[in-house]
Amino acid sequence: MNNIEAIEHLLNAPIPASRFDPHFDSRADPASPPDARQTAAAINRVLTKMDRGERMTLNGCLSARALSNLYPILNDTVLEREAREHIVWTHFLHESKRRGEIWTDEFVQRIVAEYRANRYIAVESLVVQGLKEDRVTETQIERLAEVMEAKAFVKESAAFRCREKVKAGGELDAEEVSRLLRLRAFSTLDYALDRRAVRPEALRRFAEPEAGEQDRKTKERLFAKARWNRSAEPND
Repeated sequence: MNNIEAIEHLLNAPIPASRFDPHFDSRADPASPPDARQTAAAINRVLTKMDRGERMTLNGCLSARALSNLYPILNDTVLEREAREHIVWTHFLHESKRRGEIWTDEFVQRIVAEYRANRYIAVESLVVQGLKEDRVTETQIERLAEVMEAKAFVKESAAFRCREKVKAGGELDAEEVSRLLRLRAFSTLDYALDRRAVRPEALRRFAEPEAGEQDRKTKERLFAKARWNRSAEPND
């Protein structure tokens, strides 16, 4: 049995539900269930036999079930922060895939708790992907915004809100268009223009880019669509 198989075997045994808390640390709680402490200690003995490269790729070698059982005792292991971050990301990715089209409030709460505790960039990337795929709700975005303020999160949350407005039959106003342009949320602007869901006065916020301007080709395409939409307005 190699090291990976040994860890997988150790994690096959169920861990008490009380341990499913990202803030729980058995070293700070003498009353922690013995089997959880023993599992962490046994895993640590195997981890010390592995080189750093093996530990850094552990997340890609364990099953979803093993990762789920490792997550509650992750802070009790000797894994490096980077290796723990990889495991957290992979664990939440598996959880996300099995939770259907829209994330549950409970799942988002777990993400918030994890991010508040460790500030892993990998968790931010998972949330950003969820926003791009429209897997969250407005209420959940507000909850996530309490702890996240990265540029990518700000951009994708603004884009999500605008897409939802268009889906509901609304039109983007001039302020929303300007903000999406500043954030370079071009795909959402494209989406709104294709559905003629931009108010007439907001169409004027699209300008023909200058030679050498950043994102010139994309801005030219958006400008052309906005101009076509303006020409289709009866009183423009």
